[in-house]
Order: sequence, then structure tokens, then C-alpha cells
Amino acid sequence: MEKQIKEFWKELKTKAKDEWNVSKKELKNVKGEIEKFEELAQEKFKLSTTEAREKVKELYKEYDQLKWEGREELVKGKAQAMWSNITGDDWEKIKGSKTQFVGYIKEQYGKSQQEALKEFDKFLKNIST
Repeated sequence: MEKQIKEFWKELKTKAKDEWNVSKKELKNVKGEIEKFEELAQEKFKLSTTEAREKVKELYKEYDQLKWEGREELVKGKAQAMWSNITGDDWEKIKGSKTQFVGYIKEQYGKSQQEALKEFDKFLKNIST
């Protein structure tokens, strides 16, 4: 999880700002480092170390989880139309995780983190319409 928090820090800090009601200044000090993120949760919510770690995990899981709500076959078809290399096995690995999905795009198509996120966001907009 430490690697994913660093890789997706820009997006994750926006979620933390909105859900935890923390300032940009407080988040700036974290810089995507899991220990500092846990310390922030500990201070903000008066939690033990273990509770703070769980709070960070919970926020990350909420950020990462993709819910297709009965539309999985439709979404899978659109994903395969956009990224033709996606196999059934690939889909099983990436279907429920934003970080896995973005990682797949990076790896299979040689994209940067930002390019892969941009493509993924475009995909999400496409399936929402």
C-alpha cells in the first residue's frame, strides 16, 4: 500500500482533504509518505497508531475500489474496446481496483502515471454516459 499511496498521492490527498477536512498545508507535509499520513490521521482524529493505520487503509480502499453495480459485462466490453490487449484474466485482476487498472495501462501501453490516469478518467466518463 505504501507504493500506491506514493504513486496516487495527488488524487488521494484530494480525497483526504474532502473527507477528513484537513488543509492543503497539513497534507503538503505528508508528501505521500505513509508514516506521515498515519501521523496526520492520528493527530486529526486523536487515534492510536493502529487506529490511524486503519483509517489510512480505509481511505485508500475507498479511493481504490471500483464498483460497477451490475454493469460489469458492459464495462468490460468498453474497456476491451478502449484497450484491446485486455484479456479475461487481465480483467479479473484489474476490475475492482483503480490502482491495478491504472498500473495495467501503464505497463501494457508504456504510459506515464499521469497519462494512464488521464486515460482511465476518460474511460470512467465514457462509461458514465
